[in-house]
Amino acid sequence: MRIYADAKILIVDDQQTNVDLLVSMLEIAGYKDLTGLTDPGRVRDLHLESRFDLILLDLKMPEIDGFEVLRQLSGITVEDYAPVLVLTAVIEEPYRAKAFELGARDYITKPFDQAEVLNRIHNLLEVRMLHKGLEQRVEERTKDLQESEERFRFAFENAPIGMTLVAPDGTWINANKALADFLGYAAEDMTGTSMTGSAENVVELDECMGLRQRVLNGELATYHIERRYRHKRGHVVWGRESGSLFRNEDGKPEHFIIHTVDITERKKTEEALQRSEENLKAFVDNAPALVSLKSLAGQYLMMNQEYERLFGIELQSAVGESARSAFPDDIAELFELQEKEVIDRKETVTREQVIPHPDGDRVHLCTKFPVANAAGTIHAIGTISTDITDKKAVEKAMLDAKEQAELANRAKTEFLAHMSHELRTPLNSVIGFGEVLEKGVFGPLGHFKYQEYAKDIGDSGSHLLSLISNILDISKIEAGELDFFEETIDVGEIFESSARMVMDRAARNGIALNVDVPQGLPPMRGDEVRLKQILLNLLSNAVKFTPKGGQVSVEATIDNDNAMVWEVADTGVGIAADDLERILNPFEKVRGNAAISHEGTGLGLYLTNALTEMHGGTLAIDSEPAKGTTVTVRFPPERTVAT
Repeated sequence: MRIYADAKILIVDDQQTNVDLLVSMLEIAGYKDLTGLTDPGRVRDLHLESRFDLILLDLKMPEIDGFEVLRQLSGITVEDYAPVLVLTAVIEEPYRAKAFELGARDYITKPFDQAEVLNRIHNLLEVRMLHKGLEQRVEERTKDLQESEERFRFAFENAPIGMTLVAPDGTWINANKALADFLGYAAEDMTGTSMTGSAENVVELDECMGLRQRVLNGELATYHIERRYRHKRGHVVWGRESGSLFRNEDGKPEHFIIHTVDITERKKTEEALQRSEENLKAFVDNAPALVSLKSLAGQYLMMNQEYERLFGIELQSAVGESARSAFPDDIAELFELQEKEVIDRKETVTREQVIPHPDGDRVHLCTKFPVANAAGTIHAIGTISTDITDKKAVEKAMLDAKEQAELANRAKTEFLAHMSHELRTPLNSVIGFGEVLEKGVFGPLGHFKYQEYAKDIGDSGSHLLSLISNILDISKIEAGELDFFEETIDVGEIFESSARMVMDRAARNGIALNVDVPQGLPPMRGDEVRLKQILLNLLSNAVKFTPKGGQVSVEATIDNDNAMVWEVADTGVGIAADDLERILNPFEKVRGNAAISHEGTGLGLYLTNALTEMHGGTLAIDSEPAKGTTVTVRFPPERTVAT
């Protein structure tokens, strides 16, 4: 894009910092001849003296505002087509319309996008330079009218924005390539017609014709309108049309010079933004919560329809009012304190607030949060307040139920502990006397069957005692009352002692038992009794469910994460995939296998898993029917003792 570096640009703003900012931006872009002015009263005289190519003008200034400056410049800028570009923070449409009515050629609101401003400045300067070129060519037409005409034609045809010359009666005299491309027609197809068929909206076309008539009547120096056009291919495009009237030496209207800038993408963005705002409003209004926005001074900027539904607040009249206009003073004061905390801490603050409703007090979870701009400056406070009265009631009911369950669980544990004591005492006697009878301590019993029965008595008593112990342990685990004595443990000793306890049964059943604890295996931290219980349960199961001639192996290793891993594998009957998760529940046994389902209580694996989790570990089972089972217990690395 060509930069008119020597173009004379005047910047008018009562704030020196704004002037400096624009000067710096234009210097970086390559413009050299820049003048800054904070006194708008000097603009007219300074322009008469310097004849600037472009004036950047603020509207809101003390003493003399931008509109007065435009009035003072109106006659001058019409004569030499020196464009005025309004740069202001005022976004209201009446201000924009008034500025254009008084002769401004463009209007940009702050904060602005630098690239857009530079592009519009370039466009205005290009038009300005075209006009200066035209004036110069008129002055020099005696020298070479044909060459001048060709230069104008080149500039006209190659202008980056649409340009057309239109007769006062609306007939198009000429159109450049940019405008032809914008509308999809060949330039020659548009010449000699009024092109009213390209107008998409009749109201906008009538407004455009009315503005041109006002220019012809001398009421306006220039006109500006944003309007829709129907592209030759059928789709709608948006253009920003600006027109001024060229008169001959006698003052008779010759033609309009009209510039059309393609603003289709901008309009699409605006429409998307509008849809987004409408969607957001619908979302906010239909949210099952109170949603509002307040200024830092505490006035409502916005509130959703939930306020009207719950409290009968008229939303429009509430804007600009404080919470005291809608809520009792004591409630409003709590809101104000919470909002002050948000501002002071610069973070979200959530509180439970009791808010009076027409049907009684309700508990709200009130969340207030800071709303900041891109620079991080807080400029508003947002509120989302949800009625949690029913939730609080449910929570209380759940808490009461939990307390009742805990009381029942404690009663169960106490009962089981008492029953355990009451059952253990006679069971110890039964087991002891059964052993005395089995071994014939006081002499032979007579018939050999007595000895066999005595052994059955002892085995049954031991089984019952083990069952009672398991049930008691489970009850204590569920109640969180199982004793846990942590110490440093030699893993090899645990493996040896556990293997000895199942060795006889394995030998009787013809099962090979292999124990692999590598040399130098580090010790670990844990409860020795519970760790031995884990390993013994797994070994007992493996031996119990492995047929004659099978094999059971137990191994301890350290994995790559320095975690202690125990693995018990057998070549037994295996477990079906459907049963794997279920058998970790209490009293659950494998279904459909007589060799498994009629042995044990279904507590061993559940208890083993619970004891593993007490140590922070995990238990995994890999099994396949008729091939065997592998149980892997992995303890966290922090339980491995460094050596």
